[in-house]
Amino acid sequence: TSMHDLPTAEELAAIVAETAAAVRRFGYTPRVALIASSTFGSPKNEYSERIVEAVRLLDGRKVDFEYDGEMTPDVALNADALSHYPSCRLKGPANVLIMPSESAATIAIGLLTPMSHPAVLGPFLAGLGKSVQVVSFGAKMNEIYNAAAIAAL
Repeated sequence: TSMHDLPTAEELAAIVAETAAAVRRFGYTPRVALIASSTFGSPKNEYSERIVEAVRLLDGRKVDFEYDGEMTPDVALNADALSHYPSCRLKGPANVLIMPSESAATIAIGLLTPMSHPAVLGPFLAGLGKSVQVVSFGAKMNEIYNAAAIAAL
């Protein structure tokens, strides 16, 4: 969502597919959670509609990775919490979080980065014709090296 302030359902579905492909290139099996302020319709709100529609679009594409949403991050990242939602398609905690807006992504990365063990990787730019990467203002040298390595990959 670094390129789209408030992605449409179609843009979210494309972001999910591109991100899953990038995660596979890193050697991981993607388990993607589309993050929202609600979990599977509770509480129902207008902001979640784009996420629900993005999941429907992915269903139509018959993609070959685990994904589901809408869900809050505390559910997406916790196997015990996920077990309370037997219809959830994720077989374990998500290893990819897709945010519903640039604002949410910026807040999340700002919260996670200082306390992350292991390190947070991202944000990633995917789907472009050439390699591009973003580093934040004040990035440390190892963060710049990591971003360059990711862009080269």
